[in-house]
Amino acid sequence: HSLGAGAAGLLALKLKSERLLAKADPALADVDIRCFAFAPPPVYLCENDKKSVMDDAMKSTYAFIHENDCVPFCSTDSIRRIARVVDDVDAATNVIEGPLMAIGKKDITPEIKDK
Repeated sequence: HSLGAGAAGLLALKLKSERLLAKADPALADVDIRCFAFAPPPVYLCENDKKSVMDDAMKSTYAFIHENDCVPFCSTDSIRRIARVVDDVDAATNVIEGPLMAIGKKDITPEIKDK
């Protein structure tokens, strides 16, 4: 689940792209590797010369995602944006106001909203 699902997805990609099972034991060359991942974050291997292997690995990876789970839809850009918002809130508030805004007990100021 979550981080473990991402690790499983990466492992499946690596096993297929590098044919690690066949290298370890030729009798394992025809093993059909499948990955069942629950709430995985986006993962990929950056090897352009092995695109067809990556496409095949993606076809044998099954991701199960709850409609409201944010982790599977995260990207580097979305994490950076969230970090910027957190920094803006921290800079504009004190240790009491920020958490109260986070749980909806205090209105978010226009200065923070406009950033």
